[in-house]
Amino acid sequence: METIEKTDLHIHLGGSFPMSYLETISTPNEIQQLKSFIQKMKEKGETMDYHACFGAFSLVSKIVNNNSKIENGTAALCQCLAADGVTYVEIRTSLKNLNEEGHEAYLNAIFSGIRKGCANTKLRAAILLSVKRNSSVEFVKETWRLCKLHFGYGTVVCEDGFESAKPTDYPTVLDCAKVVGIDISDDALLGNGEHVIPLAVMQEMRSMHVPVALHIGECVEETPEQQMNELNYYQPLRIGHGVFLCDEAKQFVYSRRLPIEMCLSSAVIAHMVTSAGEHPAIALLLDNYPVLICTDDPLIFETSNTKECELAAALCNVSIADIARFQQNSKKYIFH
Repeated sequence: METIEKTDLHIHLGGSFPMSYLETISTPNEIQQLKSFIQKMKEKGETMDYHACFGAFSLVSKIVNNNSKIENGTAALCQCLAADGVTYVEIRTSLKNLNEEGHEAYLNAIFSGIRKGCANTKLRAAILLSVKRNSSVEFVKETWRLCKLHFGYGTVVCEDGFESAKPTDYPTVLDCAKVVGIDISDDALLGNGEHVIPLAVMQEMRSMHVPVALHIGECVEETPEQQMNELNYYQPLRIGHGVFLCDEAKQFVYSRRLPIEMCLSSAVIAHMVTSAGEHPAIALLLDNYPVLICTDDPLIFETSNTKECELAAALCNVSIADIARFQQNSKKYIFH
């Protein structure tokens, strides 16, 4: 399975640094706290639920706490992805102002890490800038400023009127280290995502064909009103997780054939489903619906794209050739 060329379109930087890298820059206490937390997540104790899982990111951020570590950690991640057979990845990250060096310094550190990690490999990487549902207007505007400054190739409009990623130049002319879209993410109950990005910014994003990937249906407490408000407002081109979609949201997503970013190990460990076979995207995949096999957070969920492909193959009872076909189809939905 490692020899298959893979595409990972749902992976968060803060949850994906290789453990081997973190061990070189952390104190014994820091790394033990992180490992213990990850183990507790797998054991699914009473104190650990979907919302509590986000605590892992805080532990990682205490270790990767300056731009030099961000750069080297990004490079280490890219090298691991390349070794796993990933040839294209979109890495999601929320901007950070580490040591008062500014948000752009943080982003440039990631770009530098991508260039280092992708050198002499088949891997090409791009960035989605993440916005939380409770982000301040000032933060969103800064995110948009840097998105515009570093934006990649944009999207095109299909004959059916829906926007879609442009796959024609994958992967040879795709430049490394570009921002290719916006991600709406984090704990689904931090706030109602509708209008966290001001209307004026959304209008500018649409005029520039900047695509949105929306985390939705990852928390059972999401209301139909919240889901429909977010879907209608953001008009996303990809859906993250999509486990708990209300009937109206399913109609919205499925009628447009919006691809589902399926993260099986994440869904189990983060308490979205009790077993990977319960993930609704499995049935969709067997029905030739566009489902993208992704990792979410390889560090936190102790997985890789190869492991996710093997799990999907076992659940769907399909061959390696079928998985290769699924991965090839994923290229249609990259943001560039």
